[in-house]
Amino acid sequence: AFYERVFEGEVTLIDRNVTIKPFGRVVKVIAQIENPQGELRTGMTGYAKIGAGTMPVWKAFSLALIRFFNVQFWSWVP
Repeated sequence: AFYERVFEGEVTLIDRNVTIKPFGRVVKVIAQIENPQGELRTGMTGYAKIGAGTMPVWKAFSLALIRFFNVQFWSWVP
């Protein structure tokens, strides 16, 4: 319905599953979008282009190690 409109928002949840479609890889997300005019309704779906910031390569590859310490290591500490 609003193919020409741009709605800006924030992704709050990203699904783990990636679906391969003829036009590319598809990932389902839940996003929070301001809707002051009430144009968007419950249950509507759509396509989005999601922008992400850049980060240094060393940080990108160290995220798994950081997550391990934040989740696993601290669960072992009494």
